[in-house]
Amino acid sequence: MRYFFEITYDGAKYNGWQNQANALGVQQVVEETLSKLLREKISIVGSGRTDTGVHCIQQFFHADIQPEIKRQELLQRLNSFLSPKTSRFVTCFP
Repeated sequence: MRYFFEITYDGAKYNGWQNQANALGVQQVVEETLSKLLREKISIVGSGRTDTGVHCIQQFFHADIQPEIKRQELLQRLNSFLSPKTSRFVTCFP
């Protein structure tokens, strides 16, 4: 099932949104966290990009996740992996 997520983040420690071979991007952190929690490789598709050091108060992305998930529980678990001062998952919906 395809799920849409909303995230907010402080870009100070990231080299933008997209995955990069030689730098840490927000997309990499999100994919690694989702993959760890769901115990399967998860790839995400973002709705836009940010540059190095740019903060974002509302970014959306989607991921195809099987099986169906308990959304609120997943959001709580995702947020527990992130520093509340730098990143936060806001919502998730199918």
